[in-house]
Amino acid sequence: MTNDDLDKFRSEWRSELSNKSAAGTSKETDAALKSAGEREDLPGNSADQAVRLYEQAVESEQVGQLGDSIILYRRAFKLDDNVDKRYGRYMRHKVAREQEEANEINEDTGITPEKNDIELNKHGNYVYDFAKTIQTEPDAPKQSSYRLDAIDKLIQSVDSALTLEPEEEDEQCPISTLPDEIILQVYRSLVHRTDLQTLIRFACTSKKLLLLSNDNVMWKDLIRAHLVPPYQLKPSTNVEELAVLKYSGNWRKLWIDTPRIRLDGVYISICRYLRHGESESAWNTFTQLVTFYRYLRFFDDGLVISWLSTDVPTNSVPALNADLRCKGLLHGRWKLRNDSILISQLKDPDRDINRVPYVFRMRAKLKSSVHGKHNKIELLEYVSLNREEEEVDIPLKHQRPFYFSKVRSWTTSTPLSD
Repeated sequence: MTNDDLDKFRSEWRSELSNKSAAGTSKETDAALKSAGEREDLPGNSADQAVRLYEQAVESEQVGQLGDSIILYRRAFKLDDNVDKRYGRYMRHKVAREQEEANEINEDTGITPEKNDIELNKHGNYVYDFAKTIQTEPDAPKQSSYRLDAIDKLIQSVDSALTLEPEEEDEQCPISTLPDEIILQVYRSLVHRTDLQTLIRFACTSKKLLLLSNDNVMWKDLIRAHLVPPYQLKPSTNVEELAVLKYSGNWRKLWIDTPRIRLDGVYISICRYLRHGESESAWNTFTQLVTFYRYLRFFDDGLVISWLSTDVPTNSVPALNADLRCKGLLHGRWKLRNDSILISQLKDPDRDINRVPYVFRMRAKLKSSVHGKHNKIELLEYVSLNREEEEVDIPLKHQRPFYFSKVRSWTTSTPLSD
């Protein structure tokens, strides 16, 4: 093939490609114009064609076809630089004509048209009419967000006509002769002593005992006695409303899920660090493992005791009450807000707050662990304040979380060794 033949082939090939491209573009434009022309009859000049393309581009953008809309926008602006303004006038005239037609139809049928939320003002801009969203009727009844858990479903599936029977047929079951009212009274006695661990263990021995342990009145009395403002809850909290709206009246579930400070024991933090010692010999070095304990005991009257000691819990916890006086002991005030614990006015219990040079403040977070609910306290902030209320952050380098330990009984306190 000669060079002349090659040049001729290239020219024919380029002309063929340009003809195909022009034909495709013409088809796309005709389709867009046809679609726009079906909606409104407009003269066929370039300005009106630009308006049709712009309308098509707006609709493509609204349905998410961004690529097509960009192509149509570009073609519309090539035909008319002011196509956006022309489109705005065109839409105002179109809305006005549709409104007139609707009014004529409504006059014939006697139907009052519904007012739109978004309308055009006299300047041709879209405005939002908020009058339609103003509430004039009473509030709709609030729905509970509480969902049944596995224990709730199990309790609901238990037949209320169950009886207590021995595990072996030849054995006796004296408790089966007791009426349900007596068993509930035993439960209430355990609740009154806040011995819920014994109650739950007892309830797990039988389906009927489990069913009786869900007595709503019993759990309601427990919550009324312990979840009281202003310490455990905000003063504005309505427990009755909370139980109904969030837990559908299930007081047991409210007791389990609501964050609360446990008052039947003490929170203990075991802290350790290594301290390097000195030796007369260069060949031997000593490292000491220092262990100390932080104790937090909360009372229902808002009193909290904070104690830093090296005494092991076996010796120190039984005597940790309001009468204890020893080194490292501070008294303060506490309150719980959701899961945040605020402890303030920590000071020497025998000195007036206006005479002590420093007071301390703690901020902590109440958490749950794998061993139980609301049994972990993580200390977030420990601050000392002087008389001028200047704050100094105390480092929490060796601090560890507090874990709850239940105490069965408290003894009369005696001064412990420092």
